[in-house]
Amino acid sequence: MVDKEIFSKMNTTMDMARGLNNQTLGGLVILSAVFTEFCLSDIICAESNKVNSAVRWYYSNSADSDSSLQYPNRLEQLARLDDSVGNVLDKVCCLEGQINRKIEQGRAIRNDSNNTNTQN
Repeated sequence: MVDKEIFSKMNTTMDMARGLNNQTLGGLVILSAVFTEFCLSDIICAESNKVNSAVRWYYSNSADSDSSLQYPNRLEQLARLDDSVGNVLDKVCCLEGQINRKIEQGRAIRNDSNNTNTQN
C-alpha cells in the first residue's frame, strides 16, 4: 500500500514538473541548492560547538591536579574528536562541490530557457 502511495506522489510531482518552464525549473534547482547550503551550515556550526565544548572540558579538567588520574586519556579523546570533526568536514567539502554543480545546472537550465525565448 505504501509503495502505491509513493508512486502516486512521484507521478503527481512529475506531472507538475512537466508544466514548469525552464526559467522556473532552473530557479527551483538553485533554490534547492541554497536550502542544502543552509543545512550544511547547521552541520558546521554543530561541529564547531562540539570542538568548543571539548576544549572547554579539556582546560577545565587540566587545572585540577587529580585530573590526570580521572581522565588519563584526555588527549586521546580529543584526537578522536578531531578525527571525527575532520571526517565530517571532508564530507561537507564534497557536498559543497555538488552544491556548486547543482547551482551551475540550475543556471544552465535557466540560460537554455533564455536562449529558447530569444530564438523564437
